[in-house]
Amino acid sequence: MNEVLDNHQVFKSAQIKIDKTKKRYKKLFSFLFVFSLSEGWKHLPEITSVSITSRKMNQTFNSVRAMGNSSTVQFGVIVVYLMTTSKQKVEAGRFENIKKAQKFANDLASYLTVDIIDYTKREEGN
Repeated sequence: MNEVLDNHQVFKSAQIKIDKTKKRYKKLFSFLFVFSLSEGWKHLPEITSVSITSRKMNQTFNSVRAMGNSSTVQFGVIVVYLMTTSKQKVEAGRFENIKKAQKFANDLASYLTVDIIDYTKREEGN
């Protein structure tokens, strides 16, 4: 669930917290589905847009019983990025569901008053 706190100054979700008045953000990580951990606050550069794209991820599983036996699984995720003026991107969230990613991107874009670029629509057209 996304929420805006403190008179529309702080945006908070399960994956990121943004304070636009102090120009800072921090990524949040779930630990055991109970605790939220963070690497601490980082400087928030000037954001030009919010983008949505799909990526393929790989996960390798190793078996302890059969040494040297591993298998790799490939899966798709939808990633929401904050795009900066210096053409860099800050990952804001990862989703398995396109609808949740689009809602998250809409909430972020509204909070930051920037446009959304949805690359998933372009990828579907190929």
